Amino acid sequence: MDRVSKEEVLLNVMSQGKGRRVISAENVNPLKIAELTREMVSDGGVIHPVPYARIKDFTFDEINLFLMQTALYTFPTVELVEWLRSEIDDGGEFAPDAIEICCGNGWLGRELDIPITDSRLQEREDIKKLYHEMSQPVIHYPDDVEKIDAVSAVRKYQPEFVIGSYVTNKWGNGTSRKVGNIYGVDNGWIAANCHKYFMIGNENVHGRDIVMKRKHQELAFDWLVTRGDISKARIYVFENKQWTP
Repeated sequence: MDRVSKEEVLLNVMSQGKGRRVISAENVNPLKIAELTREMVSDGGVIHPVPYARIKDFTFDEINLFLMQTALYTFPTVELVEWLRSEIDDGGEFAPDAIEICCGNGWLGRELDIPITDSRLQEREDIKKLYHEMSQPVIHYPDDVEKIDAVSAVRKYQPEFVIGSYVTNKWGNGTSRKVGNIYGVDNGWIAANCHKYFMIGNENVHGRDIVMKRKHQELAFDWLVTRGDISKARIYVFENKQWTP
């Protein structure tokens, strides 16, 4: 395995490039964050989405601090869940033919009632140590998060739709070490092996991913909130019209 620095392993903890700044205590009301945490996080670390209106009066720093403290990268909003449900659910009696990869806590796929999968990388002692040294909380995976890497999950379930939130690009896919890390995902392979790949991210982080060379839609919504520069939050939709079940 390549020798990598802590900074490289954690490259996508916050969005990079212009606009990155340190959270200021002057812009944070701890009571608001504590109340929101009690509302959204239940026993066992299970996270429940709230309407976007719930955080409209939160500052940039309050939102980003909440996301870091809960080891989230995309803020859980009801609107995001409902939009994705409208995209993947045909209204029939069967569950959508979809999975979530790199699901972290699994809140999104759990709300959509689809398989939630993750490599559970942050359970590894060496990774937990790196995050601790960088003062970053690690993800605590609920028991229903299936331990499997993204490519293996797609091969196992062969879904029509794949959802991934803040998926890190894997080195060696035509990108430099400045874009992604060694533990990332071959997003191009994912996009090529399903009908639609919904990749939730941030332009400052994911805009340079090599998968962006593929034809895709780039969507922005008021209710879409991620770490970093919220105005750069995006849903990238990759459609493979040649896909067959």
